Amino acid sequence: MAFSRHNIEKRRLIELVRLNPILWDCRLPHYKRSDKRKAIKWNELGRLFNVSGERVQRTFTSLREIFRRELNHEKMLGTTRFKSKWEYYDAMAFLKEVIRERK
Repeated sequence: MAFSRHNIEKRRLIELVRLNPILWDCRLPHYKRSDKRKAIKWNELGRLFNVSGERVQRTFTSLREIFRRELNHEKMLGTTRFKSKWEYYDAMAFLKEVIRERK
């Protein structure tokens, strides 16, 4: 399935990244020394969307930053007062532990 350069199916991208922890899980032993493997993975994902690896990486980075902001709102207001309405919030929940550990 081909996509235009600026139309990446975000939900599918999130799922594919989730299935490749080398791209997001800084708890992995060799995470910091695996830049080449990460670049190869991003390029593989890019080919699935008919775009560059850099493009899918930028798209995911943008999604991750939005998710981080949503988590910050949740932290400030508490889980009983804040419920994210962002459509990808639940799909990105796999990042919660990693994002919180980095802070």
